[in-house]
Amino acid sequence: MERTRRLLYVCVSRAVDSLVVVPFAGDPAAAKLAIEQSGITGEGKVLTEADLASF
Repeated sequence: MERTRRLLYVCVSRAVDSLVVVPFAGDPAAAKLAIEQSGITGEGKVLTEADLASF
């Protein structure tokens, strides 16, 4: 888990303009809620598959 956390940090900290992270989760709604509640996105948005289908 620690290795994964460090790798994610490196990937996220290098993003300049935008970043897409796709979590493979059994419960996407719960994953979205956890990400939003963590505050990790700052002012960024957490989009779901339904959100992307509307583009």
